[in-house]
Amino acid sequence: MELEKKIRQFFWDSPKSSPIAAEYLSDPLTSGGRKLLNLKARNKAIELMKLKSYLNFGPDRPRWALLADDILRKNVNENELIYHHDILVNPFVQNWPVLSSKLPDTLKRMVSAAETAGLLLDGLEINHEVKMEMTIWFHPAITAKHLWNSKWMNCLKWKHKIYTNSTQAVGAADVEHACQRKRMDAPPQWTAGRQQWSY
Repeated sequence: MELEKKIRQFFWDSPKSSPIAAEYLSDPLTSGGRKLLNLKARNKAIELMKLKSYLNFGPDRPRWALLADDILRKNVNENELIYHHDILVNPFVQNWPVLSSKLPDTLKRMVSAAETAGLLLDGLEINHEVKMEMTIWFHPAITAKHLWNSKWMNCLKWKHKIYTNSTQAVGAADVEHACQRKRMDAPPQWTAGRQQWSY
């Protein structure tokens, strides 16, 4: 990094390489360091705080996070998910991969920071109300991808509009019906002239 190079040259008053590694110079004075700014650690902290803001799903969620949601959905890294953008909520709370190479730099750094930090969804810390509002589609606890395109799953998605655990529980008693198999084989088609979905 160019800025790190300039800091090193300024500190040692020399364009040559420093005799002591930068990470040691960043240590506190009490440990023998010089409290030199650690740019890598600072930039990592910035990205993690940005990730924290992005994962705030409360009423004070930043507006840029909504735009980030849409960008991440459009860069899903699975061809079979192309017809499921409406049920893709968030790659960090669902099990779908993002094609990072096509993301804007700011989101690319955020996704990389999440991977480096080992971000995961810890179910032990999620209360019942939040669990019930989690989407059932691409749930992180389910890894069998073929389930999402099965006839039964397509029926739940497109005909019964079941998206979360709570709607699944409420609608469980209403899904016993005589659905035509051909209607469950594929997603509904959008009719532009009528501005509606046809089933």
